[in-house]
Parts: sequence; structure tokens; C-alpha cells
Amino acid sequence: MKAKTTQYILGLALIVIWGIIGQKVFAALKNDDQYSVIAQNDIPVTSITEQDSFTLFLNYDDPFRLTTKKNSSKVQKPIGKHKPVKRTIPKKAPSVKVPNFAFKGMIKNHRTGKQAGLISVDGKYLQLDKGEILEGIKLLTITRDSALISWNGTPKTIFRNR
Repeated sequence: MKAKTTQYILGLALIVIWGIIGQKVFAALKNDDQYSVIAQNDIPVTSITEQDSFTLFLNYDDPFRLTTKKNSSKVQKPIGKHKPVKRTIPKKAPSVKVPNFAFKGMIKNHRTGKQAGLISVDGKYLQLDKGEILEGIKLLTITRDSALISWNGTPKTIFRNR
């Protein structure tokens, strides 16, 4: 009997507390004019009649150490003669289309221990054994979630998409 009475009293207290909170929130949203701000001009306005002047003293060292006070007016001449350097613009290498590689998974033979990788090259699937070269692609190492391949002598790591 005590447990039910306690539940009813706590439930009633809960409803009263949330009712008070709800009343405060709705009252604040409904009556914006209750807390209006009234501007008062009690501060006297005075005008500034006195002019302030100052002088800059620029007799300090250069903070970036570009010049010093002693040689600030002197310009240093280059020592020795410099020959002009001829530069040639290298010709652009022909652009090679890099295929879109995707690692799709690893196939492992438990009896022999051989590992093969399933690699997609521009949508075409290739099954490569470790160390095998196919269409210019060599499978160097393979793990569960990535493969290291060599394409045109350039190593490239590709990860499995999840």
C-alpha cells in the first residue's frame, strides 16, 4: 500500500512541477512587452574642445634586422660579377591516363598458402597472384584490406572499399 501511495504522490508532484515550468515558458513567449527597455538620456553631452598632439620617436633598431642605424642609408653592392643563368623550360611529357584501381578482396588457398588479389582496373576485374604481372600491373604485397601494386614501375597502395 505504501508503494502505490508514494507513486501517486511523486506523480502528482511531477505534474505540478512540469505545469509550473510550462506556464513560465508560455508566459515568456506570450508577453514580450513585460520586459521592455526604456532608454534614458541622463548622461550630459560634452564636446571636446582641447586638441591632443603627440610626437613619434623613431630612433629604435629595426625589429626585423633588415637595416641598422649605421648603414641604413648605404646600399651594399654585390661582390663579384654574376653571369646570367640560362634556363630551359622542360618539354611536357605526354600525359598518360592513370587507370582507376580498386581492391575488391583477397583469395587465400589454405592448403598451399598462396594468396591472390581481386583488383578492378577501370571496371575490369583481374585476379593476380602475389608477384604476378598482368597488363602492366604487378601485385607486390597483399593484406586483408589493402594491396600494394606496381604500375609502370610506380608503387601504389589501394585500399578495399567498404
